Amino acid sequence: MQLNAVRNFSTHVLPECRRLDAWNALISATYQGMKAIPASSGFEGQLFTRQVGPFTLARVRSSSVTVTRTREKLTAAPGRLIVQALHAGRTSLHGGGGTVNLLPGDVIVGESDIPYTITSDEPHDVLLMEFDRKVLEPWVPRLRDRTDGQARVNPAAATRLRNVLLTLSKAEGSLPPGGYATGRSGLLTHLIAALFDESELPAGILDSPLVAHFRAIINARYADPGLSVTAVARELGVSLRTLQTTLARTGWTPLGVLLARRLDAAAEQLLLHRQASVTEIAFLVGFNDSAYFSRRFRIRFERSPREFRRTH
Repeated sequence: MQLNAVRNFSTHVLPECRRLDAWNALISATYQGMKAIPASSGFEGQLFTRQVGPFTLARVRSSSVTVTRTREKLTAAPGRLIVQALHAGRTSLHGGGGTVNLLPGDVIVGESDIPYTITSDEPHDVLLMEFDRKVLEPWVPRLRDRTDGQARVNPAAATRLRNVLLTLSKAEGSLPPGGYATGRSGLLTHLIAALFDESELPAGILDSPLVAHFRAIINARYADPGLSVTAVARELGVSLRTLQTTLARTGWTPLGVLLARRLDAAAEQLLLHRQASVTEIAFLVGFNDSAYFSRRFRIRFERSPREFRRTH
């Protein structure tokens, strides 16, 4: 079966006796060597697939199941990486010499040719993306060393990537040819590379619960135009001065964290929604002044929002 022929599929349209065979045929055509073993009778699943440049994307929603990927069926997988982003449910991944328990929002990156088993005792919703490691090597130093097993990733970047994958998994139809599709492919490359970016989380930042909590609030509510760092400090039960002093040790200011999050989100939205105006994008990510937004965007990305969109 041609991958490009698969866009949306639900086992609900098939008799129960045919569901599992049809499901396994589809997931193995999308990601070689995968096989589902239901935890009980009455298996149900939904699959959305899309090819974006070199990236094979899928959104998999199913009832409780065990998914295996065995080495003997991975003849085409060497040199490929797979990103797994859990959107709902709880799963456990066994492989690469260890076990990783995933909760909603977690993202991991690993080698596609390492056999693994994923178990879930409840319905779950996971976003997958497989691609040749050569796509990422120019952007991530020591990539092979950093994907040996299941790599820990930058949590802020993981949130951004998961949100974009969710958007792509909801879009209907094929991507338009030319720059539009190329822009989305470039955006995905940028977001995956950011998973390995340690500069956003300088040494020591993860040791501070205050900083971690502050960033979590910013990541969750940056699009609220009424959000202020003073209000967040108050919510955290500390003075603004205390928050500033703590963040200063990581090289950031509270306002700098908020602006960076909004501007990074704007860069993503400029490429995802090419018909939207710059002003609409500015308001979407929490700015209430488009001129100020454009000035800050140019400082961060060394080009205007329109230039950024045109060159990606």
